[in-house]
Parts: sequence; structure tokens; C-alpha cells
Amino acid sequence: MTDKGAKDQKNILRKGWRIALAAAVLSLCLAYPAMAEMQKEGSPSSGVSAGWNKSGDRWWYAADDTGTDCLKDGWHTIDGAMYCFDREGWLLENTVTPDDKLVGEDGVFLGDAGAPAGMAQRLIVVGEDGDFPTIQGAIDYLAYHELDRRKNTWTIRVLPGTYPRFTTKNAKTGFHDPRYFSIEGTDREQCIIKDGSGEYLTPAADICLNGTVKNLQFIATHEAAPPLMNRADDSRKAYAVHMDFGTQVLTFENCSFTSYQAPGVGAGISAGEQLTFRNCEFKSLGDVSRFSPNNLRNDYTWLTECGALYVHSDMPGGGLALLRLENCSIYSKNASKSLWISQPDGFWDPEKTTMQVTLIGNTASGDRAGDKIEIEHKWPGMDIMPESTGNSFDSQLWTVPAETAAAETAAATETETAAATETAPAETAAAGAF
Repeated sequence: MTDKGAKDQKNILRKGWRIALAAAVLSLCLAYPAMAEMQKEGSPSSGVSAGWNKSGDRWWYAADDTGTDCLKDGWHTIDGAMYCFDREGWLLENTVTPDDKLVGEDGVFLGDAGAPAGMAQRLIVVGEDGDFPTIQGAIDYLAYHELDRRKNTWTIRVLPGTYPRFTTKNAKTGFHDPRYFSIEGTDREQCIIKDGSGEYLTPAADICLNGTVKNLQFIATHEAAPPLMNRADDSRKAYAVHMDFGTQVLTFENCSFTSYQAPGVGAGISAGEQLTFRNCEFKSLGDVSRFSPNNLRNDYTWLTECGALYVHSDMPGGGLALLRLENCSIYSKNASKSLWISQPDGFWDPEKTTMQVTLIGNTASGDRAGDKIEIEHKWPGMDIMPESTGNSFDSQLWTVPAETAAAETAAATETETAAATETAPAETAAAGAF
């Protein structure tokens, strides 16, 4: 072979080796999509960190900081949630996976492909033609699918109809855990939740929820209960909605609450809680003529006297809670006040929850109470916020029970007298010195 031929053969071998190396690198890049993207930028590992990474508008999950290994080809559990990746390592999002499972817009597993049609959008429809016939069925289903609950908020859409009572109690844990979804009716006048037991433990709805409840009508009657027997232990005192189960950030919009034996809503507000009612209607239609002379608290009509909306802040754990009412109508047929916001004596916790109350554009009325409301405090920490305005009851915005006011006045007088007594000798001595 000539020198020229030997040189040409060496050049061919060099080119072949370079082509083979380039092919190997290309193959590796195709196997790991994020690395391919980084290669395009000319830096194999720039911007790569162990965990979630984004290339363009797609996500992948790096096993380490080098970017040379990633999760791929099937299901993987990350921080308690299940995700599916294709064979190149890209996260599957808002689609049906090859094994017929639904994943949401952030890739989290939602359920089988035969699950509710709106699952990928976190929407469940309740009604005759919906995914579930009852609201309770939809809530119980979500107990097994709220994987990253604080991040992934669901909506239960309620079609027109009359539905039985529901509770947000977690069917999976058996506790009133704070839940993370919203419930929205399509028409308040036609989306009705009703319970006829009259029992305190079975109101039309028990709620501990972070989200929004809107366009729904809640009704609690005692039409399905046996006749009253004038017993002191009668438990017929159901709210339309009861909230006494833990901290929540919840807004009610365009809802109505009617009870025939108690306030439309009864709520024990906890530290950190933010409870808002906007464009809502509260009605208490209970009869107060059946007071038990021996034990008012056990007679169902005791709660009727609490008005149409009753909120108290004496719940476990000291801290601040927020209550806000905007453009609401509050009516009590027979109570001495239509609205009662209370801080009763601390039977739960010495670290008492304090409350800031904002009232804007609300009306209060009652056949017995007129526009009277009652906002009482038995220790410092109940504040009516300065923005409160436009209510029908401005002149009665703050009511302190007479015995409490008298006790506070006496305590203040005693303090002032003691202070004056302590300073008197010093003042006399000073006068004598001059």
C-alpha cells in the first residue's frame, strides 16, 4: 500500500470513530430528553438538578444532579403521589396513560379511565345525569384521590335537584380532616340540600372545607322526626349547616340557609380560620314557645334563641380568626336577636381564639327582634373592623351583656381606685417638700 493510501485509510478510520461516538451521544440524549435539550444549548448539565426539571414546556425527573439518569417507562411514586413517564422520560400530563389510567394537568394519577369524565380537569358532576347521584358520593370518592390536596383543588358541580344531607368527614380516615375542594350549584333555587330529621348531629350539611361553596340552598326541618314528647333531652336542634370541626378557609357565595329548629348556620370558628359569607340568606323559623323550664340547653328551642346565624370563637388553640359578612340577609322569626356572634367562657382552651369581624351591607330583621343583633365579648380580643359599614344595624353593632359590662366597669373602677391610693402619698410628700 502506498503512503497516500495508508493515510487515506487512517482518515477514514478517524471519521468512522467520530461518527460512531456522535451516534452514541445522540442515542444517550434521546434516551434522556432533558439532556437532549441541554445538548442543544451546548451545556450537558447546565440547569439540571436532582428532582423535577423542565425542558421547554415538558417535565422530567432527574435521579441525580448530572442529568444522565431520569425516571422513565411507567409509574413512579414521588412525595406520595403517582406519576407516569414515557419510555424517553417525559411526564405524561392531562391524558390517558397506555395502561388506561387518568392523569391530571400536573401529571398526578387521578383514577381509572372509566372514572368521572371531568377527572382530568378535577371536575365531578352530581345529579341524575352526572358522575354521582349524591353529593356525599362525590365527596367520599375524593377522599381516595386528594393526593396533593393543598395544591390540587377539585370542584363538585351540582345539577338541579333535591339532595340528602352530606358531611365532608373523610371517608378514608374517619375524621373531619380539612378538605380541599369546592362545591358549586348551577342554580341556587333548584340545587337543594335537605334533611328532615331535626337532629343536632344530622344537619343538612357538616362542613370543614378549604374552598368555595356557592349557589346552593340548605334546609333543615323536623318533618321526618317523631312527635315531640316534651322531654328535656330532646335533641331536635339541627342547623342547616354546622361547622365546628377545625380550621378552614371557606367562602360561601349566593347560598341560603334555613332551619326550622335552630339558626340557619352554627359555626365554632378556630384559630387561623377565615370564614366569609357573601350574598347569602340566613333564616331561623323555629318556635320558641316550647322552652323547657328545667334545662334550656337540652331543649331544641334553646338554639332557636341564638338567631339565624350563630358564630362563636371559643375553640381549641389560641390565635386569630376572621369572620366576614357581605350583603347578607339575616332573619329570625322568634329569637330576640337575628345574629349572635359570641365569645363564651373558655370551656375548651385557656388559649382562647380571638376574632376580627367585618360586616358590610348586611340587613337583619325578625318578627320579635326587629333589626337587633348581639355581638358579645367576655375577654379582650373581639374587634369590629373599621371597614364595617352600610348595615341595617349600625347603631347596635356592638352589644355587651349587662352583667359583663357591669363587671368590667366595676373592675375598671377598682383598678383606678387602687392606682389613686398608691399615688396619693407620693403626691402629699412632694407637696410637703416644697
